[in-house]
Amino acid sequence: ALSGKLKNSKGKKLAEAKLPAPPEPIERGLLQFALEYLPAIAPDFQLDSLMEMFLIELEKWVEGENNFLQISPHPRSGKSLAACAAMAYSYLRYPTRHQILISASGRLSAIANQRLRTLIEIALPEGFELAKDSRSKLAFSGNWLGAGLQYAASRGGQLMGLTGNRILCDDLVSSTQEVESPEVMAQAMRTMTTDLFTRLTADSYGKGSGLCFIAQRISNT
Repeated sequence: ALSGKLKNSKGKKLAEAKLPAPPEPIERGLLQFALEYLPAIAPDFQLDSLMEMFLIELEKWVEGENNFLQISPHPRSGKSLAACAAMAYSYLRYPTRHQILISASGRLSAIANQRLRTLIEIALPEGFELAKDSRSKLAFSGNWLGAGLQYAASRGGQLMGLTGNRILCDDLVSSTQEVESPEVMAQAMRTMTTDLFTRLTADSYGKGSGLCFIAQRISNT
């Protein structure tokens, strides 16, 4: 048994030795990043004044200028695009960060994961790519040494064993009916409190940890 453990440890070290160093961070500027890459997942994307405000505040959050951010926009404001742009930009700025993006349902988290994956893939510098074993609909990472795990979860989804240097919640409730459901709201509150705060950890860049809630206005509650 000990021999097997030693072989596995040696194999892991050899695999890590073949990995490249992390890519150089992209230049600071979430607005420019969004203008350049968001059309790949949203061909009709336009940078209006509301989207500009979202991106400015999200950039400060990514850069550790504030560790908690709450945004409460009206419906159809482009908030989910802004969220994906911010998380992709964060990973390309800080490529060893572990990040969690949470949506209201499994369907929405799968969509968010695909959008995030696409943005990162097209923005990565030459010679870098996502790891070949990143086939999950919910998680992926880069092919470099120390690459952070990018994980998309749904409200109430399993987060056991995960940590997040940046965690963003994109609408934990998505309709008036859900807001009026005591069970759904209790599940959302558990996710927002017990689940997320126990997963937050500081990154290795001296920027601390960051939690962002984006919740569109769909009810007086």
